[in-house]
Amino acid sequence: MDFGPGMASSARYGGMVAILKRPVVIILIAGLLIRFVLMPVFSYGYEVSHWAYTIENIRSGNGLYEISGYYYTPVWGYILGAVSWIMDVFGLDTLASRFDEVLPLQDAWWACIADVTTIQFNIIVTLPLIFCDILVGYLIYRMVREDTGDERKAAVGFALWFLCPIVIFASSVQAMFDTFCVLFMVLSIFLLRRQRYLLCGVAMALAILTKVFPGFLLLALLAYILAKNRGNRPEAVRAVALLAAGLIITSVLVYIPQIMDGTFLYSFSFLTDRMGIGLSSSGEWSIFSMQSLGFMLVIILQPIIVLALIGLAYLQYKESGDPDSALMRFLLPASAVIFLWTPSPQYTLIVIPFLAYYISVHGRAFLSQWMLVGVGATMYDLVTANGTVLFSLAAYTDLLDLGGLVEAILSFQSASFLGIHVMSILMVATAAVMSLGLLLIPYGFIVRPWLKRRAAS
Repeated sequence: MDFGPGMASSARYGGMVAILKRPVVIILIAGLLIRFVLMPVFSYGYEVSHWAYTIENIRSGNGLYEISGYYYTPVWGYILGAVSWIMDVFGLDTLASRFDEVLPLQDAWWACIADVTTIQFNIIVTLPLIFCDILVGYLIYRMVREDTGDERKAAVGFALWFLCPIVIFASSVQAMFDTFCVLFMVLSIFLLRRQRYLLCGVAMALAILTKVFPGFLLLALLAYILAKNRGNRPEAVRAVALLAAGLIITSVLVYIPQIMDGTFLYSFSFLTDRMGIGLSSSGEWSIFSMQSLGFMLVIILQPIIVLALIGLAYLQYKESGDPDSALMRFLLPASAVIFLWTPSPQYTLIVIPFLAYYISVHGRAFLSQWMLVGVGATMYDLVTANGTVLFSLAAYTDLLDLGGLVEAILSFQSASFLGIHVMSILMVATAAVMSLGLLLIPYGFIVRPWLKRRAAS
């Protein structure tokens, strides 16, 4: 029976309305609107200006490490190279300009640079990060839906990632590339659950070479493979070999340019410099004093963190139930244990996908931890950035006076309460909230159940 073009059009309209009414689509639209409002208004100039320096280096024909300004492993640099190409296509030449009004604050505050990036550049550099946010959310949505068969729970998992304050801030304001690291990490878990071990190794290598933290989760991946192939040693060996091959081959391919131009060791300077370890002028390795109490604590805690991860991997392997379920449950405390001390708030993005999955599948038990980490990390970043997040808006529009904004920030930095700088109080308070949320994850997962069992016995 032919219903005619009017009926077909009505059916298409009804189908479109049904799609737009799906919870996950509503969440996606809401999250995008928030990000698109933030992008042109706020920008963390200290971080974004370094991406502008890197792109200028790339445009001048230099390698990533030939000129100072890029301090990370190469993966994000390659992505910035792609961003540079897109900017060339659209004819965007000006990335930043120097404003003398900012110089007094640059001298007084480390998280401030007088080179203020343009609003157009801020938008261009954050768009790939927002796209990554969507992909991570989609992978979480897929895994929750596969494990529960519940569309509503899958939408909750997507929302807990895509609407998390620190996720939004890191991509849309701070423009930090941790979301790329999380994408590769979650993709590796997604592939692991499908026994695509070689591709899992490829994705995990990209995650580790973007930010090193996912490397701590390799023990969980190994425990999964051994549990999945319990009693089948040849298959377990094959799976581990494929995973290792993916890791090694990808790492070599990523580093070919640095191996060829002799900058391989310098690509790890962001780690060594923060620990006071680096190359001397003569080219020899030397150890200086620790530059930061925070990073000193990170080093001191490494043996405890590794032992905790080994213990969690063992418990995961010994789990009698489904290896897939055990993997996803134990990834939550394992990812939190990595950050017994968190040097920088955006690093917590590693934990958020596993929190989102766990809460959506197992209930609200860890919702308070999600709130503490997400809100605490965001507030800490906002305090650190101070009013500098408004520099691009003030420098390139008439909505704010740049000189007046600098004076207001300097006044706030000098404000004190009981002889203590207000800014220091706020930084300690917000860091405490974030750290409490992280510490409560292993406590709620391991310690609290053990205490309950002991009390019952």
